[in-house]
Amino acid sequence: MAAKLRRALIGLAMALCCVGAQSASTPASTPQPAAWRSLTHEQKALLAPLAGEWDDFTPVRQRKWLGIANRYPTMTSQEQAKLRSRVADWAKLTHEEREAARAQFKKIQAQQTSDAPSLQEQWLRYDALPAHEKEKLKQAPRTLGTTTNPLKPLSAATAHDDKTPVQSGSEPPALPSDASAGAPKVANDTPAATP
Repeated sequence: MAAKLRRALIGLAMALCCVGAQSASTPASTPQPAAWRSLTHEQKALLAPLAGEWDDFTPVRQRKWLGIANRYPTMTSQEQAKLRSRVADWAKLTHEEREAARAQFKKIQAQQTSDAPSLQEQWLRYDALPAHEKEKLKQAPRTLGTTTNPLKPLSAATAHDDKTPVQSGSEPPALPSDASAGAPKVANDTPAATP
């Protein structure tokens, strides 16, 4: 249950990242609260799990949720189902759990802006691993924020042995077998963010 909840939180946090980025690019103005009764039928249908607390949300949080609800019709049916599930999961979280998810999201954002490989690059590296290596990573203790990251950035110049260039169209270099000990576990394949 905790692992499923963690995956849902991370997924929702990454999905909401796009909304946060869009909000940050708009001119600064004082957002006005949106009363639940002023939402459209479509917005209410998606955000129904949040109805009881909607009017207590800050205007900024309301705007983020409304941004998600407005993008909902453009999503595939699979993405829509995943989003509905994540909204329901988010509604079940306590205030402390939501704050922890937001803190985790901020940590992920900071990592993406640093010199570390992006999460997408890390996922591609992980996804290219053989099943037995993935299993080793799953069994390894979770160590987020380590200073050594075995998942090096992908690029055309990256070498299999760090000396021979990777040929275009070739598979990414494999991780050293001892690298799995410090690697974080990948919780979900879909990025999301927190409101």
